Amino acid sequence: MPQARRVEVQVEIFSSKGGVGKSSVALALSYALAESGNYVLLIDKDINGYVSRIVGIRGPGLAALIAGDGEPTMAITRRKMNTGNLTVVQLFGDFPTFVRLLPKLHHDPSIGLKIDRFIDQVLEDFDFVLGDNPPNITALDEVSVHVPSYTRHVRDGKATNVYVTDYTEQSMESVQNYALHLQSIMGGDVALVVNMIPPLPDEVYLALERARSLKKQLNSKYMALALFSETLYLRKDPEKADDFMNVMRRLAEGISSGSSCEVIQEL
Repeated sequence: MPQARRVEVQVEIFSSKGGVGKSSVALALSYALAESGNYVLLIDKDINGYVSRIVGIRGPGLAALIAGDGEPTMAITRRKMNTGNLTVVQLFGDFPTFVRLLPKLHHDPSIGLKIDRFIDQVLEDFDFVLGDNPPNITALDEVSVHVPSYTRHVRDGKATNVYVTDYTEQSMESVQNYALHLQSIMGGDVALVVNMIPPLPDEVYLALERARSLKKQLNSKYMALALFSETLYLRKDPEKADDFMNVMRRLAEGISSGSSCEVIQEL
């Protein structure tokens, strides 16, 4: 008898623009959940493949390997973390590889179905599945059309959508409009992460004021505010940035338990 799926929660990470630390949040949440003893799958769906590079995956990505009859396991890495485990799947290697792949996706619908089937098989081993999505992805984008399960992999269990933004008024307005649109389609709980806040009292107060207003607009169950981390900026891997990781650990605890939380990094 095949093993039943154990996935409890799907966590999809979104942003309305690049450069706000979306991929860092995705990887940090994955680390935090795995540290707590969970078996965690992170699917790097961003066409820039930032998460994959951080964890050491090099190659064209799962989609290109399947389209070219390559070995799909080349796009996977596994890592033991305390009593848990983190597996990362690189869906697309980088933007040029993605562009070269698009015509194949157009002309051969079976490629998207094969990707779906492969990920479906992988899902059987995990408690949590996370997805790091490209900025501003929608159901009408080409990759969503040609890979049916692109933004939804778990059809039972709980779903949480994490929206990442910086603290500027323009970015928060943009992510509000984006999140309201996606939530009307996807449903699920909402987590708001306001990232890269300058470590100054006035700026933190302003960010908190804006975040609480946006949290109300989105009916967000979880909220986290993280200060700009020079360590994270320079060393890239969120595991090296203790303050940032501590914020993400507390957010992960809330998402894991289903308990509403408001996490604010102190100066």
